[in-house]
Amino acid sequence: MPDLRIITWNSKGESQQKATELQNEINAINALYAATPVDLILIQEAKNAANGDIYTALTPPAPAHITEMPNGQRAGYIAKVCHPATTLVSRPLQLLDYDTDSEFGDWKKKAIPRTLRLINTQAKNMRPPASFDFTHQGASIRLITWHAPLERPLVMEGYTMAGGACLDAFLFLDNSSLIEDTSSFDLVVIAGDLNAKSNALEEDYGGYVPLDDFEGESNHLDHIIAYRPKGGQITFHEARATASSSDHKIFSCRIHW
Repeated sequence: MPDLRIITWNSKGESQQKATELQNEINAINALYAATPVDLILIQEAKNAANGDIYTALTPPAPAHITEMPNGQRAGYIAKVCHPATTLVSRPLQLLDYDTDSEFGDWKKKAIPRTLRLINTQAKNMRPPASFDFTHQGASIRLITWHAPLERPLVMEGYTMAGGACLDAFLFLDNSSLIEDTSSFDLVVIAGDLNAKSNALEEDYGGYVPLDDFEGESNHLDHIIAYRPKGGQITFHEARATASSSDHKIFSCRIHW
């Protein structure tokens, strides 16, 4: 049975102190769990360019880096594969492009419940998720990391999410190819700052429950959640949240399936 240990952290920028904090946490986890060390490290709100202190500390080999916004502005995502010889990336880190996504386009053409009609169509451009695909311990995995956008005017009619996230953006992700086109994968994982508390992901918003197929671990606004498109049990172990100089803790857990 495969295991996947993930660290996710909204670092709120990069500095030498934050790079040291992250490395200390990696070392601590690997010392505690030598048989199942850290496999993936995901950073949100990293520096816009791929030259910050955290990025530099995670080389070599260089981690993947991409800006959080389609226009290349603002902050960045970092995705580090810790064991590239055995965790083989088949599709590199990239932002979801809703304008060319066939599943999202098909969904927009469908009639949706009256309560969901008032949605902010600009939410797709606020901060789309990033993703990459890989094989790990014989399993095919899709990893989605996301710094979910906060609520804006004209969100889904009458609903707000605890934590402040834009509900429309979750609705869009759920109806995109990142979630819909996953029948060939053994595991789909979402890890990042969803700007939503765990109870916000359990609410029914007029017939819509965000990411309803997923389960996992949460620490305030940060989450590591997963589901198996082909069915089967998932367990989550050794969840850990360590204080940092960011206002987000460095959050990690091991997924076993």
